[in-house]
Amino acid sequence: IVEDGAIHTQLDWGQCRIEVGYKDDIPYILLHTPPRMETEMVFVMRRKGSGLDLAPLVTNTPIASSAIEYRLKTMPLPEPLNPHFESATNRPRLFRELLEYGWGDLVARQPMTERYRLEDITYNGRELVLTIYPAADPSLAPYIADCQALAEPFAVALAEFLEITPIPSAQQ
Repeated sequence: IVEDGAIHTQLDWGQCRIEVGYKDDIPYILLHTPPRMETEMVFVMRRKGSGLDLAPLVTNTPIASSAIEYRLKTMPLPEPLNPHFESATNRPRLFRELLEYGWGDLVARQPMTERYRLEDITYNGRELVLTIYPAADPSLAPYIADCQALAEPFAVALAEFLEITPIPSAQQ
């Protein structure tokens, strides 16, 4: 289904919204995973030296679509992620638990294909958004199934982690 310039697809693990954008004539793909009940944990993992010229992560990096304004703390990542990615979160302990749960391995193993490269992973407390850098303009190549396959393990792992991990309110 195409609506508001985005493609909506239904998969076994939920509905995705996929959008194509351009930054200085460089194409990118945004894949939004199914929204969940909002948590007070947010994080960003961003590729260092991104071809999309993404801004470096800082303490006040804005999280798009977040209902609450969070103060992020930049965090060093373990090897083998550190040379390639930087990260920031409002809940460092929980983010470390997510990395140990297998998220870090998942990011490290994400496919570096000739066609697609994961540039940014943002969780805004409600939905996971992946920014994918395609080798070819998406309007000239098929990309939907490939991007869904790239996103599925991330969406499933995060959903499983959130189901088993209590995230207490920062207000308590």
